[in-house]
Amino acid sequence: VELLQPSSPDGRTNLPLTQANAALAIQCICRHHQPNQSAVADFGGLAQLGVLVKFSHQKEGSGGGGLVEAEAAGALWALSEDHEANKASIAGAGAGATPCQLLGSTNERAQKHAASAPPALLRPRAGRVIGHPCLVQRIELHRAT
Repeated sequence: VELLQPSSPDGRTNLPLTQANAALAIQCICRHHQPNQSAVADFGGLAQLGVLVKFSHQKEGSGGGGLVEAEAAGALWALSEDHEANKASIAGAGAGATPCQLLGSTNERAQKHAASAPPALLRPRAGRVIGHPCLVQRIELHRAT
């Protein structure tokens, strides 16, 4: 999770490629593994991934922005899959709205992760949908194409 940050505790800058690789590693170790999903959340990974998805597109010219948002979106998807607490945290932090933006990304992998993430974040719970309303609209538009 430390490598998702813009800089390391020792003051070194984490390059966008480092952040993308860290997010990819989180995807791999968390998919279908609730103890790892919980551990990443406990170490602040959900919030940092949400920040990367929201703001990494601003760094596309700095080497890896599109890749960072793609892998961060994939990590959020893996962290939310079959993990109710993480789904609620992601939706509550507003990170559920970011897939709406990523569907329009120029990065094909970001679009793929955005299309995959919403079903995990929008599963009904107690008769209501978890997630940002914009997500529901964008999913329907994406499915129609």
